[in-house]
Amino acid sequence: MTLNENSEVEEASNEETFIPEAKFKFVDIEELGPYVNGKELVDVSGVVQSVSPTMSIRRKSNNEIVPKRDITIADKTKKSVVVSLWNDHATNVG
Repeated sequence: MTLNENSEVEEASNEETFIPEAKFKFVDIEELGPYVNGKELVDVSGVVQSVSPTMSIRRKSNNEIVPKRDITIADKTKKSVVVSLWNDHATNVG
């Protein structure tokens, strides 16, 4: 959970208050292929094997320089995937 200056926290006044259930769709890394370039979101559970240093990438569209960091994650199938983090996700801790 991440809270910021726009977040509102209220006490649940009774036990009948609806609390939405978190829903996950876990997929093994070896089964990610059909989801590449798709719009469906999936969840991956694994171990971080490596984290690259933050690098600067120049966008072709507007010549702007943006930070990028790659994280390699491996799972129980012994397969790994590289996840690229961009902008604030590449530079902020947490």
